[in-house]
Amino acid sequence: MQLIKFARLNLAKPPFPMRGPFDVIFCRNVMIYFDNDVRRRLLAECHRLLRPDGYLVVGHSESLSGMLGPFKGLAPSIYVKT
Repeated sequence: MQLIKFARLNLAKPPFPMRGPFDVIFCRNVMIYFDNDVRRRLLAECHRLLRPDGYLVVGHSESLSGMLGPFKGLAPSIYVKT
């Protein structure tokens, strides 16, 4: 069983060629470069890939205000799938 795989991934073009569920996704300091439509698609894809109660960790400078949808904020830059 392979635990780690490295590959290129275009975060602006989901769906991603991987299956979850993942316990945690780190998406730090990349969404600041995307417009709100791309951010929403990226968040929806993260939601799809996370297990129930899985964690999404973003950068401190990234605001998900108004885009949380199916995520609940736990701490600054840490969200849980609801």
